[in-house]
Amino acid sequence: MTRRKAPGPPAKGTLGRAVYDDLAGMLADTDQYPPGTRLPSYMKLRQRYGVSQGVVSSAMESLAYERRVRIGPGGVVVLGKKPMRAQPPTPSPIERAVRSRIVYGGIKPVRLSVGALADEFKASRDSVRSALAPLVAEGLLVAVHGTDSYVSGRRSPEPSP
Repeated sequence: MTRRKAPGPPAKGTLGRAVYDDLAGMLADTDQYPPGTRLPSYMKLRQRYGVSQGVVSSAMESLAYERRVRIGPGGVVVLGKKPMRAQPPTPSPIERAVRSRIVYGGIKPVRLSVGALADEFKASRDSVRSALAPLVAEGLLVAVHGTDSYVSGRRSPEPSP
C-alpha cells in the first residue's frame, strides 16, 4: 500500500508544479476568473498543458485544499482568496412561532408537546424537534428527556424597552 503525500503544491521543478503555478496565476486574474466562475474542464486543461489527467487533478486538489477552488460534479468553481461563508439558516415557521410565544409570554414554563406542535403546523415530529433545536441551544427551551416535550427556559417575557 502506498501512502499519499500530504496536500499542498506539487514539488518544484515538476510538470505538476508548472500546471499548479499557471492555474494559481489564472485565479489571481479576478477580472477573467472572479469568484463563482467555473474553470475550464480537466480535459481542456490537459490538452492546454499537454499533460495527463492525473497532473491536472493533482494541481486542482492542491488548489482545493488551499480553498481557492471547489471541485464538484459541475466542474471546478473559483472561490477567491477567502472561502465563501455560509449564510446563517433562515428560521423555520415553527421556530419563529415558538420563539415569539416564549418572548411575548404565550408559553409559560409548562410542557410543550412535540406532538401538539406537529399537529398545529402539520409537520412531522422530527421537523418540530429540528425547528426547536436552536431554541434549546439558546436556553429558551429545555428538552424533557423521555417525554417528547419541552419546557420554557424563560420564566417571564422580556421586559418592554
